[in-house]
Amino acid sequence: MKKLKGIKLKQNNKVRVMIRNSLIVMLALMTVFMFQGINYLQGTARIINYAGVVRGGTQRLVKLEMQGKENEELLNKIDAILYGLQNGSEQYQLVKLKDEKFQEDLKKVEKSWIALKKEIDKVRKQGVEQSNILEMSEEHFRLADCMVSDAEYYIQKLAHNIQIIQFFTIFSIIGVCFVLINESIKRAQLSRYNSELSKKAYLDLHTGLMNKSRCNELFADQTPIFDNTACIMLDLNNLKQVNDTFGHMAGDTLIINFATVLKKTIPKGNFIGRYGGDEFVIVLYHTDEEKVQSLIEELKENVEHFNSLGGKMKLSFAYGYDGSWNYEECILKMLLDQADHNMYLNKQKCKCELLDMQAEEKQFA
Repeated sequence: MKKLKGIKLKQNNKVRVMIRNSLIVMLALMTVFMFQGINYLQGTARIINYAGVVRGGTQRLVKLEMQGKENEELLNKIDAILYGLQNGSEQYQLVKLKDEKFQEDLKKVEKSWIALKKEIDKVRKQGVEQSNILEMSEEHFRLADCMVSDAEYYIQKLAHNIQIIQFFTIFSIIGVCFVLINESIKRAQLSRYNSELSKKAYLDLHTGLMNKSRCNELFADQTPIFDNTACIMLDLNNLKQVNDTFGHMAGDTLIINFATVLKKTIPKGNFIGRYGGDEFVIVLYHTDEEKVQSLIEELKENVEHFNSLGGKMKLSFAYGYDGSWNYEECILKMLLDQADHNMYLNKQKCKCELLDMQAEEKQFA
């Protein structure tokens, strides 16, 4: 089940990565297209402006010519603008408009302009009376006006296309943000999942305490202890007798009951672990010998209270402890070994006291 879940997580992750990368590529492309479109739009806006110059400038030029006022500068400017509209121009920052209708009308305007320039030469040589310049300028104006309208229509289409690109750009940005937020949430969930797995890997399933592996890892730390720390070893008494008399399930229940009393007694922030079958270890931080002894007395009282509830199986334990205050410098393993030794002495003492009590009972009997 866990393996299938892991495979599913990997597959989902691949899909998310593909979607994220696709959206990022799409965003990059849309951004490039949008900037290109904006630049082209600016160039097209200049086309409308200079097409308008051709339209209005020609009328002004004809008016001056009819008054006998020659203006070569304006004539040359119109020539240069028409060339720029056809081929592009760095001087006027013009681009060649990629629109068939505009290009067709531009050719008509160019043809009309060539004819109008010839008529202007005729005016200069023969006078206005011998010329059709007014009618030709009106026709030229009409053609130029169509050319301007073509450019305006084209720029409207271009602006609409840019709006579509902007929409997809915004969509891509929202999509990327959503995917990134989703990935962040998934990473947090995965982190919590891994944390839970890590906890389960160190958890003793019967008692809910830290297991032997976590205990070994803790006591493998070679870091010197600088704060007052104590280690307590506990050993349940009569577990074998309970197993033999009531069965192993009863023995497991005895262990679970003792673990429950431990969790109730030991303050949070300290370490409680099941070190072996019936052995438990406690590490107390920021403590001293008086507090340790007080805690052991409290544990005894809680055990007595549990036994007073009337169960068949009575809890009883041997203990031993050691503290860092007994050494100039030590590590946790040193405290564990000494606590284990002291627990063994305490257990032997308890056995001797029990044997003495049994001998006295037989004597009086």
